[in-house]
Amino acid sequence: MVADIEFDATALAQLVENSADAIVVVDHTGAIRFANAAVRDVFGYERRELIGEPYSLLIPAELHVVHRQHHRRYMDAPVSRPMGSGLLRARHRAGYDFDVAIALVPIDGDDSLVAAFVREMTSTQRLIARLAATNAILTASLAGEDQAAVEQRSAELTCQLVNATTAWLLLRRAADQPLEVVAECGDGSNRAVAEQLIAERRVERVPAPTIVTGDEVPCGSDAVTELVVVPVRSQSVDGVLVAARSARSPHFLPADGQVAHEFASAIAITLELIATNAQIEQLKSMADHDRIARDLHDTVIQRLFAIAMRLESALSGSSGVAAERMGEAVDSLDDVIREIRSTIFDLRRPHEVERGLRAVVAAEIDRVADLLGFAPSLRVVGPIDAAVTEAAAREAAAVVRELLSNVVRHAEAGRVDVTVRVDDRSLTVVVQDDGVGLRDTDGGGTGIPNLMSRAREHGGTFAVAPAAPRGVRAEWAVPLGDD
Repeated sequence: MVADIEFDATALAQLVENSADAIVVVDHTGAIRFANAAVRDVFGYERRELIGEPYSLLIPAELHVVHRQHHRRYMDAPVSRPMGSGLLRARHRAGYDFDVAIALVPIDGDDSLVAAFVREMTSTQRLIARLAATNAILTASLAGEDQAAVEQRSAELTCQLVNATTAWLLLRRAADQPLEVVAECGDGSNRAVAEQLIAERRVERVPAPTIVTGDEVPCGSDAVTELVVVPVRSQSVDGVLVAARSARSPHFLPADGQVAHEFASAIAITLELIATNAQIEQLKSMADHDRIARDLHDTVIQRLFAIAMRLESALSGSSGVAAERMGEAVDSLDDVIREIRSTIFDLRRPHEVERGLRAVVAAEIDRVADLLGFAPSLRVVGPIDAAVTEAAAREAAAVVRELLSNVVRHAEAGRVDVTVRVDDRSLTVVVQDDGVGLRDTDGGGTGIPNLMSRAREHGGTFAVAPAAPRGVRAEWAVPLGDD
């Protein structure tokens, strides 16, 4: 059996002094008679500032009357017990309220004194709240909520976490695009604050949690007098989270910035997860498209070819109405085969430009090679990957896709040349074939009007004309500069 350790008065005094909890001794009148060193860390006061002062200095003003009543009843029959049934509110010297847990212990030998052991619980509560908020957005993303819904939920949870009146989530949708407000918690009346932050580029690449106060707040008023700004960043996510308080609210503390920063990291991870899931679904869709295209090419087209060949063989020994009908059937089969080839081409087209323009155009040529029976040539002039923005590259890729699709459908060509050229002023795409040339029916579809419309939207031109000695030459050009 281990014997109890006996402490002398000096050791006990050291225990009290070194306690991480604030220890405050009050008398029957409510005056503070003793405070240990931890009151500075918990309440912000030096102990000498508290001795002789009423303990009501350490609680919110609206609770003073209730606490005086509780204090009188407790001092009539003091016992060791927790104060209250849960977390209580205390008042910091800086003027804000925070969560505490308090244990009351009457001091033996003097019934007029009671010691209150006060433990700051805000950090613990913040941790619990942040974990709950992180769980909420992760669960929403895994449950299939779209990105916009998760972004809006993130802004609303930010307001709750840091007791903000307004919060904005600002994200950059593409590398060459400015930040934009994608979600807002609030009534929208203070949107000008976020818009000015973006316009003045004051939240570009925020490295760490930042508190913005006073005259530094754009469009400052009683509605918004203080901001906390934290980065939202991962491999594919670039943005900031901004929370705002008004003049009637307590000031933001470094702890607010820290909890917002930790939640912003969770937001970035969640958005990264949503983007990854979208890419996985897209890859699944592309795999299905490729499988369908292979089945069409390897099975359906081959059977149609066989039927057409048998009909042509029978046609050589027939005459009259039967020969005419079989000829029409062969022509119809040729049309069906061309349409299926076009469908195969559309199934295999890239869904979006994620690489340089050179690689995307090369991919388009690879995809059409099976349908043509040969690979078109590619000629690149100028720094097309460096000089062409992503938006312009998307347009150019769509143009190449449409022009090659037209060649597959109509040209019956044995050679196709693709040229992509960039100079100081313009981006030009030229596709030339040696096929049957322009026919009266070639302008009846939507392909050429679509290409003309794409060019006009960007202040450019589109022209299609006979090539020498045979075939068609199509040229699409747009000026470079602003997207």
